[in-house]
Amino acid sequence: LETSAAVLATPDFGMRLANLQSGPLLMGPLERMIKNAPTFGELLAYTTRHMHIYSSAIQISLEPLGDGDRTLMRLEVLANDLPYRRQVTEQILALAHAGGQSVSEGSVCGREIWFAHRELASPSAYHRHFQTKVRFSQPVEGVVYSKADIRSTIAASDPAVLERELRALSDRFPDGSPLHT
Repeated sequence: LETSAAVLATPDFGMRLANLQSGPLLMGPLERMIKNAPTFGELLAYTTRHMHIYSSAIQISLEPLGDGDRTLMRLEVLANDLPYRRQVTEQILALAHAGGQSVSEGSVCGREIWFAHRELASPSAYHRHFQTKVRFSQPVEGVVYSKADIRSTIAASDPAVLERELRALSDRFPDGSPLHT
């Protein structure tokens, strides 16, 4: 992604790519689990617990922020062979942000987007892609959600499908081995 962004002189390449993709659909074996969690908070918890099935190079954790009213969905890209992770980080966070809005039919909206790197594109590009506050040079990377976001219901949630998917994931990946990296 870094090379493509440089060759095409498109500093928001990762975010543009995310706009052409659908977050939950990209999650392969986790898609139905994600779409059927009862609340956005539970969706995040299930995704955190099962992300290794999708990719061992991505780690997500949930961290309450100091004020207690906000939660950070922290992203870590663990691929040691990627010297530059800026574009892939922007792509993943754009997918996560849009995915939350999609599954909640717009009731979830990341309140802030945090990047460890400095801005790559113009402020208007980040506003166009995220439509929320974007912070750079942060100690970690992720999306900040409010308590209301965490409590938001998932529009098309089906508890029976969720239970079936959780069992299927446990059966298909008993040792926690990833589908791919």
